[in-house]
Amino acid sequence: MMGMKVDVVLLTKNSNKPVFRHVLNSLYRNVNVNRLIVIDGGSTDGTLEVLKGYPRVEIYYDAEGTRATSREIGIKCVETEWFLFLDSDVVLCKNWQRIAEKYIRDDVGAVQGHDIPVRSPEIEDYYYAITKLRRLFRREENILSWRGFTGDALIRTELVKDLKIPKYLHVFEDFFLLHKEAY
Repeated sequence: MMGMKVDVVLLTKNSNKPVFRHVLNSLYRNVNVNRLIVIDGGSTDGTLEVLKGYPRVEIYYDAEGTRATSREIGIKCVETEWFLFLDSDVVLCKNWQRIAEKYIRDDVGAVQGHDIPVRSPEIEDYYYAITKLRRLFRREENILSWRGFTGDALIRTELVKDLKIPKYLHVFEDFFLLHKEAY
């Protein structure tokens, strides 16, 4: 059996893509889920109906908000010492929680999973666009390093429970969350 129970915060908006059920199945197989806290931005594609088929799901609505406001709502709902941010397109590896818990110590505030990208035309187009932007603005560092990548991040709740993310951050809100000391 896996260790501690964790709340899971999942942001959705029309997330009912072919991978969505795989995401949810991998979550319940590999994490000791206390509650799945879903913050939905106004799904109309059956996402909420799929979620209702899983245990311990709580759905909150933020149709007029941004990813920043949705993350704040999710964090406020967390009741466990640690919680997991999970993106609606991230399939967790076997034993994800058991592996992540090996890194928890008193001086650790978050444990992030390792991404293994799946190659697709959309990803290739995105990378191409980002590379062009970087060249246009003559930035040497990779723009992808600006991200916080909270796709599968286990976070110590006390460190972010009072965090106020600027509402205008519909993107890069994950960077703000994981690098709040920079502000």
